[in-house]
Amino acid sequence: MPWRTTTSICGCIIMSGPFGSTAWMANPASGFYDFEISNSLRFDTASNTYLDRDSYTHDRQTFTYSFWFKPTNPTVRQFIFGRYIDGNNVSALEYDGGEGGRLSWYDYQSGAYTFQQRTSALFRDVSAWYHVVLRVDTTDSTAGSRARMYVNGTQQTSFSASTTVDQNVSFLLGDGGNDFRWGTEGSNNRLHFGGYLADIIVIDVSSLPPTSFAETKNDIWIPKSDIPGSDSYGARGYRLQFKNDVFDNGGSSIGVNTGSNTGDLGSPAFTASGLAAGDSVPDSPTNNFATLNPLIS
Repeated sequence: MPWRTTTSICGCIIMSGPFGSTAWMANPASGFYDFEISNSLRFDTASNTYLDRDSYTHDRQTFTYSFWFKPTNPTVRQFIFGRYIDGNNVSALEYDGGEGGRLSWYDYQSGAYTFQQRTSALFRDVSAWYHVVLRVDTTDSTAGSRARMYVNGTQQTSFSASTTVDQNVSFLLGDGGNDFRWGTEGSNNRLHFGGYLADIIVIDVSSLPPTSFAETKNDIWIPKSDIPGSDSYGARGYRLQFKNDVFDNGGSSIGVNTGSNTGDLGSPAFTASGLAAGDSVPDSPTNNFATLNPLIS
């Protein structure tokens, strides 16, 4: 069943999906998870929070983005990440709350979509963590394999709007121009994300499946311990784990790269705007805090 996640309440694991939650009797403290995500980063729409990287480059034809997110307001249009040049040139992932919680991933160049996937499925459970993998290889001769979106290990194939990317197209992501930002559209700096992001991993020059980052255990999609190693990130890949100790140990930003040791991103990989150490919180895909759903009156 897609979109399951876990919530730790009173020693039980709660499996959340599109139709609610049911208790599954197991204790994560007894070793259910082989790998635990210790922290997430809390973003606030009203405070215009985001992570910024100026002139960030990676391969524009072959790359992978993996991350976990938990929404807090599924009724408002917002951006999870974006790269903005102008109104005719944008590459982004929206959490389209205005349409009830769809994910809308697109590359828009010279006033036209070079690629677009807007899910038919809705991801609006504010008590759930969702794992998203975006894998791109536009050099692939098979049109359907050039850009694929997965949520909790399931490839999204039903879309309310879609445009198949042509072979060998270069995405705007990674082109090294205007700022790339997590938590907003990019340098346009609008429609900020509200919610939590955890364990962001970007792989340069490789298109990887979701099973590289997570796996199914007892019918629950959970993070893996043997995710790609530091030599697999590529020259411009990175990992953001949002650990509090990056502050305690003298790190200048929550955006410290804790993954690749072969890249040249420097430290921190991203600088924070409106974010502080207190926004690194223990609510995570392996330690999910109970949340009231604003959609239920």
